[in-house]
Amino acid sequence: EAAGVSGQSLQDEYSMRNLLHTVLQWSKEQQKRPGLEEKIKQAKDEYEQTHAVVLRQLEYFSITEVSEDPVLDNDVQNVEDLINELWVAQDELRNKSTEVASMFSNVEAHTARLKQFNRELGVDEITVNELEVFEERVTDYLACKEKKSGAKTLLEDARSRVAVCPELADLTPGELADRLVESQSAGEELAKLREDKAVIKERVRDAVSKTNLALALDNKKATEQKLMDKIEQSLEAVAAQAIIDWLIEETESENRPKVFDKAVENLRSITGGQMTLHVTMTSDGERFTVSDQVGSERALDQLSVGERVQVLLSVRLAFLSTGEDAALPIVVDEALGTSDDLRAKDIIEALVELAKAGRQIFYFTAQGDEVDKWKEVLDRHDGVEFKLISFAGENGIDHLESRESDGGFLARTTVPKPGEMSHLEYGVALGVERLNAWTFDRGRLSLWYLVDDLDVLYQCWRRNIRTVSLLESHARTQRRDLGDAVLEVALGRADALARSIEVFCFGSPRPLSEADVMNSQAFTDKWTTKVLEVVENNGFDAQKVIEALRAKAVARFREDYIDAFEAELLSNRCLTAETLPTRDGILAAGVSAFVDKGIESDENNEWLARTLDLVLGDQKLSGTSNG
Repeated sequence: EAAGVSGQSLQDEYSMRNLLHTVLQWSKEQQKRPGLEEKIKQAKDEYEQTHAVVLRQLEYFSITEVSEDPVLDNDVQNVEDLINELWVAQDELRNKSTEVASMFSNVEAHTARLKQFNRELGVDEITVNELEVFEERVTDYLACKEKKSGAKTLLEDARSRVAVCPELADLTPGELADRLVESQSAGEELAKLREDKAVIKERVRDAVSKTNLALALDNKKATEQKLMDKIEQSLEAVAAQAIIDWLIEETESENRPKVFDKAVENLRSITGGQMTLHVTMTSDGERFTVSDQVGSERALDQLSVGERVQVLLSVRLAFLSTGEDAALPIVVDEALGTSDDLRAKDIIEALVELAKAGRQIFYFTAQGDEVDKWKEVLDRHDGVEFKLISFAGENGIDHLESRESDGGFLARTTVPKPGEMSHLEYGVALGVERLNAWTFDRGRLSLWYLVDDLDVLYQCWRRNIRTVSLLESHARTQRRDLGDAVLEVALGRADALARSIEVFCFGSPRPLSEADVMNSQAFTDKWTTKVLEVVENNGFDAQKVIEALRAKAVARFREDYIDAFEAELLSNRCLTAETLPTRDGILAAGVSAFVDKGIESDENNEWLARTLDLVLGDQKLSGTSNG
């Protein structure tokens, strides 16, 4: 009815349902209508507001009317472009504003500096022209400033001299002038002496470089050592060959017992009964050995060079003398040329014993020191006549008779018996040198430091076993006649002492020496003498020397010189920035060596402490030994 449709016009039920469905759909849409109308109203309001805003903004671009024709789109596009340009311009404006602010800040800083500069100059305002004049005078100002600094240094130097010599303060200007003239004259004389010293030094350097003296001496030592090694090998071979020759001879003749007995007799005679020759039959043939007074039996290859020479002489003489009706003379030529003092003494003593037995000896040499050795040994033997026959050299001059012997050959080669001497007194009698930690060499360490039993020490010295390296060589031959305990303790003590000294030297500064000053590149040569005086006055202590130099111990000695010298001393360990090792730390390092060897004991620990006190008690190279 509401729709104006009568039931009569409805033809069938189907049409009715469609109509009802349509009515229901319409009813639903009608319910949505108020909300849609509200939304339309809101959209209109937003449009009107946006329209008003656009119009107000367009006024900025001189656009007052807006039509809906297509030209409007172009206008809007133009407006958009203009807005983008505006934003770019605004960004540039902000950047420029920042730059201007920074410039204003710089201007304020420069203005403040300018005001400070004006205050320093004592003016209210300064012009550009005046600044340019000041700039031109800067060089003159710096030169005057340097002169002022030098004058200040001279003034301080003069004041320090007056303080040291107060009597100068009472002198009149005239008296001071006279003193100055005298000191200038003395200074000129000192400078001349230094020049002369430099010339002499240069001549010495030239002489050394021309003759290559240092190099020649080094080569001489190296060559001597090589020659000694060759001589030792050769003598071993010669001694062995002599025995082989004798074996061949005795197997082909009836003289074997006589030759062997004679060789034994000769060796005992030559060595004063200290060595005996033995022969033992083995499956490989005869085995020759030599025994000494303590019963130690050694093969030929275990003998020293001097001992091999003695065996060689004994065997050769046994061959020569067997069957001879008279003792024929023996001629020896330069037999001591490659021997050290100990071996030389053994050879001379062997030949002297042959002379005592009635055999004449002719010894030829061109070396004056060999003559001195012979004379010292012969003067000690009673009943041995000798004659020195000297052949004159050039111009008939007798060089041998003009020589003066130092008389120390026997002192160097004769081992004194300890008797009632203390351990320290026996070390002095043996001529043991005091150790220097900075030049410590384990292999060259004297056994006197390691062996407490003086009788054992005496036996070692007589066998020329005097250092750790010789003791180790003795041990390698499997000879245990000194006793395993002696070898073990002595070598263990050597390791302990070496380890302690290593810790001391690694953490301690090395004593300063004159060479450190002479070779320094930190300052010029004219300061060397004055720096050496400071070094000597401060006991060669590098730290005290640097402190003294900084305290103006040397006038006008520059700070950069001191800094460079200090850096040099740090690099060569005369100075150290490390923590110094303590006495307990040094001892602990040595005790650890005893532990490693399994020979730790109170006795060995006390020995280590006592020896370190002796060795490290004075390490400043003062020139004296207080141990």
